Amino acid sequence: MKNLWTKRNILDYLRYPEESLDKNYSPIRQKYRKELRRQDEETKKRVVC
Repeated sequence: MKNLWTKRNILDYLRYPEESLDKNYSPIRQKYRKELRRQDEETKKRVVC
C-alpha cells in the first residue's frame, strides 16, 4: 500500500474513524482506512499495556 500514508488518508481517517462509514469510499480507500484502523488499534494496545 504505497499511498497509505498520504495527508488526505490520514486526515480523513482521523475525522471519521468509524468503520461503518467505510462504505462511502472507493474500494481502494476502504482498504487504506482498514489498514489505518488496524495500525491505530495496534498502537493503542501497545501504549495502554
